[in-house]
Amino acid sequence: MRQEISIPLTSGQRIKVRYAREDVSPETYYDHMHDHSLLEVCIFLSGKMLHFSGGHTYRLSRGDIFFARPGELHYALAAEDSLYERYAFWIPEDFFSFFSSGDSTALSVFSDERLGEGRVFRLSAGADEVLFERLERLRESLSGDESIVIFARLCEVISFINKSAEESDSVYGSGTGEIPSVIHDVVRYVRENYPTVTGVDEVADRFSSTATTSPEFLQSTRA
Repeated sequence: MRQEISIPLTSGQRIKVRYAREDVSPETYYDHMHDHSLLEVCIFLSGKMLHFSGGHTYRLSRGDIFFARPGELHYALAAEDSLYERYAFWIPEDFFSFFSSGDSTALSVFSDERLGEGRVFRLSAGADEVLFERLERLRESLSGDESIVIFARLCEVISFINKSAEESDSVYGSGTGEIPSVIHDVVRYVRENYPTVTGVDEVADRFSSTATTSPEFLQSTRA
């Protein structure tokens, strides 16, 4: 199931809001490597997924907030069969000018120096439960297709995340380490040759001379 809406702003840009809950598997789900001119924020609820951004890989848990900055390559893979549930927002960099009285710090959590090179953080235990409640209110509004209500509830969610991250003991993650370049090469090869790739053996044979040099990465993506 997917619910989403795209809301136009007076600047000419658009905000996109999505809620998705779907069964995925390594064979059926691959979010190709891409970037945006917008900030992408994903609030993870469930699934056995690998997310890549900023040169690191992440295995997320319920409540983790994953993001990719404008122009940053990122993608997601299904590591195992699972129920993948999440909220995703695509937000222009000038989003703050439409709420919080134009306060430019309204999105500051996504550039917080405590993140370092990390692209994942989570709110404290008490705050994340409040966040889930506000997300559910946002999801309910998606079925009504009233842009102004959806926009207001998205502003409420983003403001709460930003304020809670500043005031509470949020946890900041840096991922499991650098992604070896061969991983990007494999993903690119499969994406470009998908109609003719015969299977895993073909990919393994093609990249066998380099793939074996990354045992630490492979180990880090397991349970």
